[in-house]
Amino acid sequence: MDPLTPLLGGAELARGRMSFYISLQLASVLAPGLVVLTEGTVLVNQLRHEDTLRTLAGATGVLGVMVAICALAGAFVLGYICRELAFKLVSRLERLRFVRRRYQIGSQDRLKEWFAPEDLAECFEVHAHLGRRERSGEPVPQEREGARTSEAAPRKGGTPREPGQRAARPAKAAEAASGRFHPTGGYHTGDVQYYRFVYSKLWLRAYAPVYSIDKTELEINVLAAILAPVLLASANLMVAFGFHWTAVVAGPVGALLFCAVLLDSLLRLRVSEKREAVENLLLDFLARRAAARPPYASAPRAEAAEEAE
Repeated sequence: MDPLTPLLGGAELARGRMSFYISLQLASVLAPGLVVLTEGTVLVNQLRHEDTLRTLAGATGVLGVMVAICALAGAFVLGYICRELAFKLVSRLERLRFVRRRYQIGSQDRLKEWFAPEDLAECFEVHAHLGRRERSGEPVPQEREGARTSEAAPRKGGTPREPGQRAARPAKAAEAASGRFHPTGGYHTGDVQYYRFVYSKLWLRAYAPVYSIDKTELEINVLAAILAPVLLASANLMVAFGFHWTAVVAGPVGALLFCAVLLDSLLRLRVSEKREAVENLLLDFLARRAAARPPYASAPRAEAAEEAE
């Protein structure tokens, strides 16, 4: 193999990653930040009856360049802050019990429904990190289980312990520890499911871009960034109509309904993103395995033999 091939491949991967990062920042930070900055300026103008927008738009030369740079910088900062606050809100919602039940957060039941047990076992053997279990779900070794449940010492009152009572306490403690919130990037819960998702996402991005979930990540960031402009638009609507009762009712109600739809999509996509990363990694494994077996494995050899002749 040409020694320059890995270097060129790495450069191509870095270039693709950088283009995705730039697209992500433009779509989910800068563009919503410009909208928030414009809405805020319009709101201030309406409240103070000033014409700041026309004054700024008439700036030319060096002053116009400075105004444009300051506007872009301010929009980037505002967009980033608004997106972070939206992700923090979504993270708080994901910790609620009824939300976890509704969206089945942390569930991996679809893997057992969609894939054969032998395929899962073979894939988890290759990708050992995916086979890691929650501590609360790990079986207790036989010797430790026998030592715990064999002859329990009597209490001070003379009542012997139940066989499984002492062994249940570590399991409950481990379960509570696994459900604890450990903040990570994007305000995800830092549990085993999250690290399975990160492993699968990075593997697909590096070795199977066809199965990558970058588009879902971009959509999630854009949806999170839209929340702040929607809320600020309702304030502009009320001020524009002079706080008429119809605007006072329609503005907040419309904004809340729109934000509810956005939050529902955000919660659904964040769960779907984690599931699809692992599922796509399994699909990639099955596709590679099928390509390495007949009749697909014999096709390249036949083509090579024909070219040699």
